[in-house]
Amino acid sequence: MEEKACPYCAETIKAEAIRCRHCQADLTTTASPRTAKSGSLGKILLWIVLTPIIAFGALMIFGALSDRSSLQSGGSSSSSPSMPRADQQVWMDSSAIGCMTVSDLDRALDHYARAEYTAWAEITGSRYCFHQSDVSSDISWTVMQVRGDHMQIGLKLASEYSKSPEIGRLNYWTLTKWAIFAKPSSVSGDPATPQAKSPPLKVGSKSKPATFAAPIRAAADPSTAIKRGVKIGAVVQVYQLDAGMVRISKDGQPPEWIVPEMLEW
Repeated sequence: MEEKACPYCAETIKAEAIRCRHCQADLTTTASPRTAKSGSLGKILLWIVLTPIIAFGALMIFGALSDRSSLQSGGSSSSSPSMPRADQQVWMDSSAIGCMTVSDLDRALDHYARAEYTAWAEITGSRYCFHQSDVSSDISWTVMQVRGDHMQIGLKLASEYSKSPEIGRLNYWTLTKWAIFAKPSSVSGDPATPQAKSPPLKVGSKSKPATFAAPIRAAADPSTAIKRGVKIGAVVQVYQLDAGMVRISKDGQPPEWIVPEMLEW
């Protein structure tokens, strides 16, 4: 009769035995105790390695979801949003410009950053761009879409379109940083009410050094094409006042007019 050692207790048993008569272990299973123990140890080691990886991944997903939720709610607990959103009504900063295409806007901004003011004025002075300084500050714009730091706006409310139909016929791309989320306090309830200038301008008044390339036009009409922009740092003088604009060129020189609110005096 052949015999063998029990794989569990090492006692001698018959080779054909299906249960150890000493430890009562079931001998019909194919895995040995050593193999079973080795498999269990491998699983434990696998979990030890995977647990911190899984935990880290869960934290990353939670953080991403939190950031997304924060952006959708305005980015802070403040009642004032930090970024415009689609279908929102906003007002625009007086220094804002907008163009019908993103490429025209970006080219204009690039020229301005390089102090290429004539090239800048050629783009922004076309009928496909606008200067907020030429638009009533009472007008609110409808945000149509936001793409990064760019947004597309238009005069979509009938009450706003009626204030400037020429501007309202197009949609424009501009920068989100120029959006104002509450009606400027300087805007009166009646957009037709003229705003007081401080200090009042007169012939001979001089501006402070220009910090913005205010558009220069050939006539005392804001709808006239832009010739160029005031050079940054330049000081201009008033030689004539007419229709809310000032002529900054001397007699005998080609006429050059600007909207005075574009500069500090």
